[in-house]
Amino acid sequence: MTSYVTILDYLGVALFTATGALTASRRQLDILGFTFLGTLTGIGGGTVRDLILDVPV
Repeated sequence: MTSYVTILDYLGVALFTATGALTASRRQLDILGFTFLGTLTGIGGGTVRDLILDVPV
């Protein structure tokens, strides 16, 4: 059960990152913009998820 939850956790962070990358693509940013926006949304999305679930950050 734990490995299933871990896989879903990683999948969620990957989807947040992909969302940031798609936004960067729509705004026609360069590779630095892709990296920054993807990382920012990945970390931010994971942090928001932890705060909603009341998990220590």
